[in-house]
Amino acid sequence: MRFRVLGPLEATSGDRSVHLGGARSRRVLGMLLVKAGRVVSLPRLIEATWEENPPDTAAHQVRKIVSDLRTRIPGAAAFLRTEDPGYCAVLCEDSLDLHQFERHVAEARSCRASGDVPNEVEHLEAALALWRGGVLEGLRIPGAQSAITVLEERRLVARERLIELRIKLGEAREVVDDLLALVDEHPLRERPRGLLMVALYHSGRQAEAIEVYNDLRRLLAEQLGIDPGPEVNRRYQEILRSAPGLDPRAGAAEPERTAVPAAPAVPPAPPAPSSLPYDLPDFTGRRAELDALLAAVPPEPGRKLAIVAIDGMGGGGKTTLAVHAAHRLADRYPDGQLFVDLCGFTPGHEPVAPAHALDTLLRALGVPGEEIPDDLPGRTALWRVRTAGRKLLLVLDNATNAAHVRPLLPGAGGCLALITSRTVLGLDGAVQLSLGLPSTADCTAMLKAILGEERVAAEPGWAAELVSVCGQLPLAVRIAATRLRNRPLWMIEWLVRRLRDETSVLDELVEGDRSVGSVLALSIESMEPRQRQFYRLLGNHPGVDFDEYSAAVLAGIPVETARRLLEALLDARLLVQRVPGRYLFHDLLRELVRPRPVGRAPGPGTTDLHRLLRYYLRAAEHAAELVQPGRVPVRDEEAAAPRVVLPPIATVADALAWFDAERGNLVESLTWAEQAGQRHYVACLPPAMAPYLRLRGDVNDEVELLERSVAAARDLGRGDLEGVALCALATPYLDLGRTRRGLECSERALALAEAAGDDVARARCLARIGMFHKILGRYRDAVDSLELARGICERTGLRAELSTVLAMLGSAHATLGRLDEALHTTELVLACARETGDQYAEMIGLSDQARCHMLLGDLDLALDLLARAGEVARRTRVTTGEAVVHARRADVLRRQGRYAEAREEGQRALEVARALGDQATTAAVHNTLGAVHLERGEWEAALRHYRQAALLAERIEMLLEKAKALTGISHVLFAGGDPEGSRRHWENGMRLYETIGVPVPHPPGNDLRAIRSA
Repeated sequence: MRFRVLGPLEATSGDRSVHLGGARSRRVLGMLLVKAGRVVSLPRLIEATWEENPPDTAAHQVRKIVSDLRTRIPGAAAFLRTEDPGYCAVLCEDSLDLHQFERHVAEARSCRASGDVPNEVEHLEAALALWRGGVLEGLRIPGAQSAITVLEERRLVARERLIELRIKLGEAREVVDDLLALVDEHPLRERPRGLLMVALYHSGRQAEAIEVYNDLRRLLAEQLGIDPGPEVNRRYQEILRSAPGLDPRAGAAEPERTAVPAAPAVPPAPPAPSSLPYDLPDFTGRRAELDALLAAVPPEPGRKLAIVAIDGMGGGGKTTLAVHAAHRLADRYPDGQLFVDLCGFTPGHEPVAPAHALDTLLRALGVPGEEIPDDLPGRTALWRVRTAGRKLLLVLDNATNAAHVRPLLPGAGGCLALITSRTVLGLDGAVQLSLGLPSTADCTAMLKAILGEERVAAEPGWAAELVSVCGQLPLAVRIAATRLRNRPLWMIEWLVRRLRDETSVLDELVEGDRSVGSVLALSIESMEPRQRQFYRLLGNHPGVDFDEYSAAVLAGIPVETARRLLEALLDARLLVQRVPGRYLFHDLLRELVRPRPVGRAPGPGTTDLHRLLRYYLRAAEHAAELVQPGRVPVRDEEAAAPRVVLPPIATVADALAWFDAERGNLVESLTWAEQAGQRHYVACLPPAMAPYLRLRGDVNDEVELLERSVAAARDLGRGDLEGVALCALATPYLDLGRTRRGLECSERALALAEAAGDDVARARCLARIGMFHKILGRYRDAVDSLELARGICERTGLRAELSTVLAMLGSAHATLGRLDEALHTTELVLACARETGDQYAEMIGLSDQARCHMLLGDLDLALDLLARAGEVARRTRVTTGEAVVHARRADVLRRQGRYAEAREEGQRALEVARALGDQATTAAVHNTLGAVHLERGEWEAALRHYRQAALLAERIEMLLEKAKALTGISHVLFAGGDPEGSRRHWENGMRLYETIGVPVPHPPGNDLRAIRSA
């Protein structure tokens, strides 16, 4: 493939021209080719495609255009790459005429450095031969104009240099026509005029050369009010006196001084101006940002303008950093250091127009007021003439956008522009430095610099609190510190409490003419009306952060529109982004858009917050179905309508990630719903969150939310919703050891289900009742309840619940010694799990199957099955599953005599189970570790674990684990020489085994007959 942009856009494959589609496709491709090798963001491509008023679907259309180009252009998929945050054209040098032009120009530059004139001429001719017209001629691309202007300038410089060399090689007559055309194209450009004067002179046309100078002088005076520059004046003087050493090159030796007609006077250079504000004596912190800024500035001013654009939220310290850096860099720019406050976001001021700013800058350079043009283009041209060749440092503070500062940038090299703005400017060629919030340490250092080390050291905790209340915003911290400095009797604690007690912290962060609230409010007021309305709606969000989907629902707009508005607010530094795709307010900005009191909230279905609650309920139900396949959704009209666009949640991993991101928001929304009296949301949302909280092992949170759900459903008189919440609540109660309470919930839920004639709910309740009977050692009652639940599940086709019922039934059979029946049941569990896609049930089925094979003596197969179960647990990040797998592995490894590994697995199981608050698993693991230590003869460690198991099992009424612990203690005491204690614990354990009706497992370590005889 070959692409040509130095002229009309063309693409060829071999000898065949490639059709690129319509105007929009050509604009997108043209933009990517002009910026080849650099990522072009989606907003820039939208700007390039639609000059103004892009449609809401613009981003989608650009993506379609790129996709279409990849189809049209052979091999485009390889070089039209998708890169965050847009696209990039990555082409080899020979594929793009622009790259070839740049290579030839670079080679010419190398030849010039080595004095190789013939090869320099050859490369310049080759570079210019690539041009067939203007860049992308006939194709207007608004967003590419600055890049096109730069390319055209480079072409012009190359043309001038080639003509200069040809004059040097004796071809003065041949280049006159080229120079006349060049002067006609660029009448105000001095270099072509100077070359034309030299060419005419060497062609024997001295009078015409002098006339060229007079024409230039007249034109500059009429249009810009200035005289020709020193280079053209020098050549004019040389021509007048027919200097024998007349040299067309710039920078030739100073000519002999002879009596010649006086050249027009060139205004003397004014003294170097300096208008920088003072550098703060207590400037602290920002070490990394300052280093990055200084590193972006050339060690010596070169031939290119250096631009550093600093963006960040209002009050973030941008101006302070820029001024501090300017003072550090001032020595490098001896021709002056200028500062202009553009008032882009200054309370009580309109932004300074570029024309007014140029008037200030030109006067600072010594230009008399009467010589300054009235119009912006004239002032811009004069500014660039006056700054050409100078080494100036320019601080343009508080700009609104890129258009605000472009006319103020010097055109030639040797200058540095430091620009600050609350928005990302996107200036071509600029180094962009985004200023985030300083660290807590930096803010504390600022407090110490203003208040003194001793005062901060006396209240270090309250100093940290003050930084936190101020949101780490430098302006807020400085104002608070200044208030304390001016009030030496105030304690830091007193100010912090005052800030907390105020209706709004912003009311207190005022000192003199400085107000944090005013500074931040101006950022909001400067937005477009649609952005401002959207921003204030976001302030109603009850949570901490939000994505484009919840923002779209809150504002009642399409997701694509919300995405574009969020990115605009992010660029304006009105939102913060800590992870891609999620946005939040700075604490102090949130104060400005704080939601209305919920007590005044309108009725259901009429507010943005009700839309958000419905969205969260639908999204949570959708994600819960993936986390727990086959789960019966809440039957509630609020979960069904209206239809909303949900995030792309297609897998269990997607669902868990969504819950992870939205968990805090869901809880805060629940609180808002309670305060607003919207009890149906409080009843419906926690059961949708319960499967996620279960997998994450957050048992206490699960119980707290489900208890709120039960209370809300009961207040509504909704027995169906109450039954759902009670049934869900039973399982975490079990984990917390509240066995009796869990059984009561299950039995209450069963009564509600039977009253409603809901067989599905009956099956779920019976399954949980069976689970609690099993924990309490009532294994035959457990089997009866589970068989009833199994029959309902099979009759109603409730496959997901069936896998849970079968898993518990298999566990009961295994405990009762019915291993063949238990194995058969685990096969059914795995079949159901694979049919429904329930990976949690698959993990439980594999681990239960492993337990059966362990009890049958096939320990290697048991380990293989546990490895598979562990892989499922890790893949789905099921924390509860990890505890079970580690516990079972510890037991198998103990039976193999691999005690060190068994102890390690047991410790891992303990760590996870304790973190989850899973007392049942914790008790079982203590028993396993007790057996490990017992078989190794480590009596004290064994006794410690067995006693811990007995204590936990007693607390949660887990009779089987208590029986195991008592018999284990018996063995330890027998080995330690306490036969009476051994016999007593043995008998108590045997009574429990007899009560629950399960076989007594063969004890580890000691001789059973010896214990009995004792």
